[in-house]
Amino acid sequence: MIEIYQRKNVLISYSILNRSILSAGDYIYLFAVSYFILYETGSAFYFSINLAISVVISLILLPFAEVISDLGNKRKTIIIGERLFACVIIGLFVYI
Repeated sequence: MIEIYQRKNVLISYSILNRSILSAGDYIYLFAVSYFILYETGSAFYFSINLAISVVISLILLPFAEVISDLGNKRKTIIIGERLFACVIIGLFVYI
């Protein structure tokens, strides 16, 4: 019985660590792209537009993400979402 709780604690710790690393990578990438725009154009306006667009897109897609998460198995949805998120960030990193 104790082994089950220890395993769940390890999985929860792994999930928290995974989400923290992915979120940090996402924000670092977002700032790096915005800074690159600032460096190339010299305009803080385009820098702020890029940051604002990313926030607006997140706010628009949030309700759809909630509906998708309610439809199926929560565990599979989280795992698939984390993998897709990691693939997108790695793909964008390799592209730029």
